[in-house]
Amino acid sequence: MDLAGAVRPFHGGIEIRVLRGGADFPRIHLKYTLEVDGKVERSGDEWLTDLNYAGRLTGERNSESLHYEKRMIDEWFKARLLQGPGSAG
Repeated sequence: MDLAGAVRPFHGGIEIRVLRGGADFPRIHLKYTLEVDGKVERSGDEWLTDLNYAGRLTGERNSESLHYEKRMIDEWFKARLLQGPGSAG
């Protein structure tokens, strides 16, 4: 996992994550297997990226830890596993 932004030292030994909205976008290499009743229904190996992570206004509170990465995984999960091929939704 490559987090959005870059971690920088801050006053008092604290580290902060600085987001510039450019080439510092989040990336995750994801390998997954979806099993239903012990049978492999789907599997894959994908790179998740959000090139416009800082430009998307969602109305969500973004001060939580790993906000951009969690949003990216949630969107991938909904698109691939909940609404993907073979789903009832």
